[in-house]
Amino acid sequence: MPTFTLKEGDYLLIGDDVRVYFKDRADRDSLQVGIEAPQNQLVLRSKLYVQHLAILAANGDEQAKARYQVVKKGQEKIWRDNIQRRARRDEQERRIAMGEIKSYNLETISEEAKQC
Repeated sequence: MPTFTLKEGDYLLIGDDVRVYFKDRADRDSLQVGIEAPQNQLVLRSKLYVQHLAILAANGDEQAKARYQVVKKGQEKIWRDNIQRRARRDEQERRIAMGEIKSYNLETISEEAKQC
């Protein structure tokens, strides 16, 4: 999965006609996302898309049922990856607090560079 680091005003271009803008919200732990897409392009939050697929699958749509299974597996993988990432970060923070490893930041690196 590609990951991007964007600056204010940057956007992602998907195809020739879909632009995705991101704006940090300082007052909250979230982002605002703006999407410019043609009128005929369906744009849904993943939660609504999964609900839509679940309804279609419950009504006997076999293609929706198969797609729903794929989407749910993808969500579960993202969930597992996030838990593993948090566990690694927590373990690193614990080891830093216990003095087992040293925390490096720009100030520490600058001080060590001056000593060389």
